Amino acid sequence: MRNASDFTLGPEKTPKPLFYLVSSIAAISILSTLFNGLFAYLFDTTGPEDWLGLSWYGIQHFFLWQPVTFLFTQNSYLSGISISYLISLFFNLYVLWVLGAAIIERIGIKSFFKLFFLSGITSGIIALLLMKITSYYTVLSGPAPALLALLSFWTLLYSEAELRLFFIFQLKAKWLTAGIFIAILLTSISQLDFVTLGFYLTGMISGYLYGVIAYDLKGPFPFLNSFEEFIFDTFTKKRSENSGKIIDFSTGKSIDDDIFVDSMLAKISKSGEDSLSYYERKRLDEISKRKK
Repeated sequence: MRNASDFTLGPEKTPKPLFYLVSSIAAISILSTLFNGLFAYLFDTTGPEDWLGLSWYGIQHFFLWQPVTFLFTQNSYLSGISISYLISLFFNLYVLWVLGAAIIERIGIKSFFKLFFLSGITSGIIALLLMKITSYYTVLSGPAPALLALLSFWTLLYSEAELRLFFIFQLKAKWLTAGIFIAILLTSISQLDFVTLGFYLTGMISGYLYGVIAYDLKGPFPFLNSFEEFIFDTFTKKRSENSGKIIDFSTGKSIDDDIFVDSMLAKISKSGEDSLSYYERKRLDEISKRKK
């Protein structure tokens, strides 16, 4: 059991790029909400929330930056800054901080940002298409779909991790993520809100597929493992598990185990162990187990 003195609010170390990302979202969200009403009052025009949030109106008016900028601003829906707004913003940023630090530690900063932006932009594009199909037009904002992608990816890494909700209920990560997935599905369908459904579920599915395809991760539910192997093999042309070869995806040629180990040792000697990608660490572990 941990002592009270062992309690920490979040990660012990925060990579600078993650700190900049969290700070940017906080600053842009608060400033855009703060000045949004002012623009409407003084100039009788739309404000920063409408410029930066994601909407079909914005895309029609060539605000082509919206599929990216919506991730950096949390819409107040014209209610201004309130206690509930600040709590929601704080919660999103806290989740981004905790999950981001854990994921960066495993796969590095570049892969983290690739996951964050690819999942967010993809979710935005799907939501825009659903707006057009369903004729339900709204303004979407905030990093929620990217956070759900991070949660899915983190769950692939730590599916059996024990979480304590509200400091009372203990729950495994895999059941929390599954519960969130089902909750989004049920609430959106019951409200016939297919835009929100596509917006959030695209984020969750993006994080899941990123982990399966890019890192050959397996989910916690065995009935999906065959599907995950099929997806990984299809997209990466992975070597057969019995071949004992490593594939260089840049050339398509197999790499001998010894050559691979030598190249990784040279990389560690030059740049340190943190320079290894998740894939490279995993393959080193596999080679080590085979040789034993």
